[in-house]
Amino acid sequence: MVESKINIISEKIIDFLYKGVGQDEKEVMVYGLKILLSTLMNFLLIFIVASLLGVTKLALIAAITAGVIRKFSGGVHASTFKGCAIVGTIIFSLLGLLAYYLGLRLSRGMIELILWIVFFIGSILIYYYAPAGIKEKPIHSLNDQIKFKIYSFIIFFILILIGLFGHILNFKEQYILAISLGVFWQLLTITPLAYRLFNREYIRR
Repeated sequence: MVESKINIISEKIIDFLYKGVGQDEKEVMVYGLKILLSTLMNFLLIFIVASLLGVTKLALIAAITAGVIRKFSGGVHASTFKGCAIVGTIIFSLLGLLAYYLGLRLSRGMIELILWIVFFIGSILIYYYAPAGIKEKPIHSLNDQIKFKIYSFIIFFILILIGLFGHILNFKEQYILAISLGVFWQLLTITPLAYRLFNREYIRR
């Protein structure tokens, strides 16, 4: 229901703004706008729930971090927009809470150790499983697979470096944990186990 409404809204906006475009071009623009609106709605839901829990910044940091690397690494998601929105809101709100409470209780040395653990495990997961497709959007081209794997590594290393520099520069420890947890959650979603948990077909390369 929600997904169909977003699709209708996207079509009306594109029809209003771009009246002279061809059908193929229109479909591409509608799809892009639909993804944008869906993403904004997901972030709005996370913002609302995380605000009620008092962890708005941490939940959004985790969500943005996961979203950036997901663009290239792929990964499983629920079969419907509603399911994705609900799961994403719950997961990232919980990650925000976890980052908050762990940041209060763990030493700086332990938080740095978590970063290194995420680095080593994440590198292995990207090497073996990225990019991970879904039945509706498989990645057939070998060149695309290699490209997305390389990009996944690059984004992953950048995020880890941001966490390490933030740690060195005495940024708030909860922020470092939010980055680490966001990255770790996203990389778990590219594993066959995650696909089984969501009852989705795992697309091998």
